[in-house]
Amino acid sequence: MKIGFMQGRLTEKNGFFPQTFPQNEWEKEFEMASTLGFSCMEWMFNADGWEKNPIITDEGIEAILNRCELTGIKVSGICVNYYMKESIYDDKTDILSRLINSAKKIGCKNIILPLFEASDIETYGEDGFAILEKICNKVVDDEVQILLETDISMEKAAEFCNRFSGNVGICYDIGNATGLGKDAVYEIEKYGQAIKNVHLKDKKKGGTTVLLGMGDAPFAECFRQLEKINYQGCFILESYYEKAVEDTKQNFEYIKDILGL
Repeated sequence: MKIGFMQGRLTEKNGFFPQTFPQNEWEKEFEMASTLGFSCMEWMFNADGWEKNPIITDEGIEAILNRCELTGIKVSGICVNYYMKESIYDDKTDILSRLINSAKKIGCKNIILPLFEASDIETYGEDGFAILEKICNKVVDDEVQILLETDISMEKAAEFCNRFSGNVGICYDIGNATGLGKDAVYEIEKYGQAIKNVHLKDKKKGGTTVLLGMGDAPFAECFRQLEKINYQGCFILESYYEKAVEDTKQNFEYIKDILGL
């Protein structure tokens, strides 16, 4: 069972600032993750200051590989939050191609594309799907999976992924689905074969992110359904925190308890 966390969850920021790349603390997060018992992390790549993100430079790649070797923590995915600010439909595939090359260098399997805000596919309709299909065909690689994180219906998302030979899939967020009033257990049962990565957060129905166990997300039932479909991917804590390390420890223990670890 591979349980990891979204980068930045182990850096104190005096509040809940989840999409902030820990520019000065990222190396320390490897050591902290190893101490706590995590097996992997999901790398964060934002639009702000992207040129300084270690994942995009040769020197940074070398430093990341060093941290992985010293701590045993694997980078399981790269979450390209860059596209939440810069529309992916504006032919911004150079960044994506570079990140795929970086992923291969560090042995990272997943590139996650959050299709929200500037890249919300529903804003573009069928044109958006057509552009996204061209992008995926252009950059798809046998060594790296392109995973879509989106609020569109799982039926549409799975139908899109089925156009490809297994290299395009879904990053499923249990908390986001719950917050939108969706039946996460049913979606996993019906469309689980397209799910290649799982984000763990909790929300009340119609509400915002809360500590794990404080919302309505049916984690135990979702995990049982994922086991039934022989899910082999990672579980990534993208959970709420106020005091990053303390709250992340609490969230981690909560998930381990449900999983019986």
